[in-house]
Order: sequence, then structure tokens, then C-alpha cells
Amino acid sequence: MLKNKLFSSIIAFTFVCMFFIWGVIPVKLVRAASIITPDSFVLTDGEYYLTHDVTLNNSLFIKDGDVKIDLNGYTLRLKDGVVDSVICVRGGSLFLNGRGGKISGGKGNITIHGGNCRRDRKSVV
Repeated sequence: MLKNKLFSSIIAFTFVCMFFIWGVIPVKLVRAASIITPDSFVLTDGEYYLTHDVTLNNSLFIKDGDVKIDLNGYTLRLKDGVVDSVICVRGGSLFLNGRGGKISGGKGNITIHGGNCRRDRKSVV
């Protein structure tokens, strides 16, 4: 009797593993997003979001990779006196999801030098 239960458990486990391998049960691996803080500087490949209005001490630089920024309805601004863009894309790509948020300050909101930028329709830039 114990052998039958053990055998049944092994068979069930094997089928579940096979379903994952064949893609019958969809599995999506999600990386945790990072919070943008006033001291953020270089954003690497990944997802970032705001949890409140943020005034940056320096511009955000995107040098390579795919970067997604979710403003989450908040404002991302550059502190007074900094004469640069809020976000500088110098390679790689930026996707901006505003959800009603906005970017302000500096000499321009987003500067692109050798990369690309896309945004959703609700972003105010």
C-alpha cells in the first residue's frame, strides 16, 4: 500500500514537471522593480517606479539595456539649480508609463543621444 502511494506521488510530480517544461502551465518569471530615490543616478536594465513625488539630486542616465519607469501617478523632477535633463538616454531604450504622473525641471525633461524612448498615452512629459 505504501509503495502504491509513493509510486503515485512520483508519477504526479513527474507530470507536473513535464507540464512546466512543455509550457502547458504558464510560468512568468518577474524581476522585482526598484524604487527611484533622490540619489538614483544610472539606471541599468530593469523596471523602476515611484512611490511618491521625487526630486532628484542629479539627472537619471540610461546607458544601455531596456529600462521601464513607472511614474505611478507621481512627479519626477530635478532639483533647482541642476542644468541638465531629468532623464538622459545614451544608448538602450526607455519606456515611460506615467499613469497620470509627470516629469519636470532641468533644461528639458528627456534627452536622447543614441537610444530610444516610448511612453504610454497618459504620461505628461
